[in-house]
Amino acid sequence: MEQYQTESLDMSRFRQMYLVVSALPTILLLLTFVLWMMLEGPGAAESTGPEGMPVWQIALFGAIALASLPMALFVRRLGFKTTGDVIDPKSKKVLSGSDAVVQRIASTAIVGMAMPEIGLLLGFVACYLTENWLVYVPFAAYTILGWAIMYPRPSQVRAWYARQTGAEPVSSIIS
Repeated sequence: MEQYQTESLDMSRFRQMYLVVSALPTILLLLTFVLWMMLEGPGAAESTGPEGMPVWQIALFGAIALASLPMALFVRRLGFKTTGDVIDPKSKKVLSGSDAVVQRIASTAIVGMAMPEIGLLLGFVACYLTENWLVYVPFAAYTILGWAIMYPRPSQVRAWYARQTGAEPVSSIIS
């Protein structure tokens, strides 16, 4: 348990957040498997799918996918600017104090991890429409990069908690 000026930070309070953000990248495996079954699996030779996709649409998909990571960073930064009470989505109760801070950090981290998924979904659609794996690969790679950047590291969670509560971590955490 990490110590801050007046209260301790129990990282186990973030266990559910870490479970959710760690499970989000499994969609890559699911979508890749679905594409593999559609494009390479049994019955693929008989399919008469679309002949392709206009280049301008692929470029538009790419631009939206590229914008998803900066938008995720912006949304995460915006989520941490707010302070005060929050409403628990499950119980509909108003949370205050450290409970509100934990809820805000968890929600913001999950939304931040989910936003890079936009590129993967666009790549899935583009690959399906073009029936070409090479279209899917850069979208998937950029999504993986986004997840690597957006994954909430414990040091980040501690810093977010400290900023939200107005407490500064003791020197043992910094060094």
